[in-house]
Amino acid sequence: MTQQFAIEGSINFRPVHDLSAGDGRKLKAGALYRGGSYEKLTEQGIAQLKALGVATIFDLRTNTEREEFRSRLADRDGFVTHAEPHDIKIGDLSAVLRNPASTPVESRAAMINIYENLPTVFVPVFRRYFALLGDGQSPIAVNCTVGKDRTGAAVALLLTALGVSRDDIIAEYAKTNERLDDIRETLEARTGERGYSGASAEVLLPVLAADPDYMAAMIAAIENGHGGIPAYLEKEIGVDAAAIEALRRRFLTD
Repeated sequence: MTQQFAIEGSINFRPVHDLSAGDGRKLKAGALYRGGSYEKLTEQGIAQLKALGVATIFDLRTNTEREEFRSRLADRDGFVTHAEPHDIKIGDLSAVLRNPASTPVESRAAMINIYENLPTVFVPVFRRYFALLGDGQSPIAVNCTVGKDRTGAAVALLLTALGVSRDDIIAEYAKTNERLDDIRETLEARTGERGYSGASAEVLLPVLAADPDYMAAMIAAIENGHGGIPAYLEKEIGVDAAAIEALRRRFLTD
């Protein structure tokens, strides 16, 4: 089981560490965290983040999400939140979930479509994310709504750049499945805006889950469309060999 950090008012928050980079080094403990949005953080939760040394936040959510569910860390002393302004939407998952005739096969297909298209449509977001990763030393926390899809993609790309194996990347992504109940509760609380109320448990499950096939679909899309993740990072995101070496100095043990 994953060690869960008790950050009061957070969702799916955890460290990304103790992974081998394949050259004898490992991810530094306390350098990278991931999770969901922070609009329900309590004062205790904010204090707990400060105790971890987290001061830099990268929020992957859309402009609409950030306005509607405003992070309690935004404009908060001791924290700097970065975000690439966007309102990117992939497909229409809400329509699938609102349709009473939808099946789990259809909701799963909608999720795979999201992962296959993320590398293309999220290029501006990933560019800013990687620029931030290469510009600092303090612990960073990356988030989206529940810390699964967009966060999973962003973390997977960084781990690949650091030399972590694909199996370890997918296993780290799948740890989110330990928090399915929390994720379900969070999404169902937003039924009015996001259209989750009409979906059966069976249709909703593929949306909640961190299915390894989703991450595999994203990786396959990069390999088929961009010649592999290293080529994608260099040509699309602007992460060249020097940038990768800087990332490895920041996030890997000596």
